[in-house]
Amino acid sequence: RRFESERLERSYFRSTLDHKAHAQTAEALKRRMPGIRALAKRYNTLCAQLSDMKARSAIHKNAVIPKPVDINGLFDIGVDDAIWEDAGLDGDAEEAPPAWLADEGIREGIKAMLMYDQGKEEIRRL
Repeated sequence: RRFESERLERSYFRSTLDHKAHAQTAEALKRRMPGIRALAKRYNTLCAQLSDMKARSAIHKNAVIPKPVDINGLFDIGVDDAIWEDAGLDGDAEEAPPAWLADEGIREGIKAMLMYDQGKEEIRRL
């Protein structure tokens, strides 16, 4: 009987600690949200400036311009969002970037192929 109550107490304390950690994380994020949004706006401004520079041929024609970040969906980031791409950070703008990075059609094709493969796998599992 004693062991049963210990297990229950540990479970209760673990869930209490998890709840407390979650609340602290949410509060910390809420405090930092204005700064993160301001940083994202500055990033988007820099992306627009780079795009203008590329249009005026002020930078190399093969330079890959990063995509702006959606500020409204900034805290709903998925694993395949543009924010995770490190396009153009290697400093080698002389050679053309790979097609999967520079061509939007190929990127959409890759996503479609992955969805198709996932559908086939789901059908196979049924």
